[in-house]
Amino acid sequence: MIEKTGKKLYFSSLTNGKIHPFHRIVNVPLLMIMRKMAKILVLGVFIAFLCIGCKKSDQLNNGNGPNVEGTITLNVHCFHHSWDVPYVQLYLKRNVTEFPGRDSTKYEYSVQADSDGKASFTKLYPGNYYVYATGNDYYFGAWVRGQAPVQLNLSTLEASTLSIELPVSE
Repeated sequence: MIEKTGKKLYFSSLTNGKIHPFHRIVNVPLLMIMRKMAKILVLGVFIAFLCIGCKKSDQLNNGNGPNVEGTITLNVHCFHHSWDVPYVQLYLKRNVTEFPGRDSTKYEYSVQADSDGKASFTKLYPGNYYVYATGNDYYFGAWVRGQAPVQLNLSTLEASTLSIELPVSE
């Protein structure tokens, strides 16, 4: 039961319908404000958990790709004339059918070939790619480049892997 004395509202005690001295301390408007603050706090915590708990991972494909990893591997072997070109830098661009150019910032993937001129791009998805290689041929003593379009689909893959030979030249 709520009783009004003067301009303030107080909870009345259940004894004899009179206001208990302890209840005179607790002001109804103050209780209303505290209840609203508690509701806002609970709502804020709920929203914070939703925002933190539903954040997607951007680790794959530099934040540009889906959250499911691809299963395709592209193996590239770079050679100049008849010998391997070691430590050449390889770049891979996805969703293209024409050569994107020599600017390495236009490519999503980059790896360096090993001492046998071989490198692998992993966790790829089916689609059209373009591979570009550039580096120094230590045996021949010249700067070499090479590029080739690559199609990754069920007809070109064997056990989710495609191996290509990439010729490079001056």
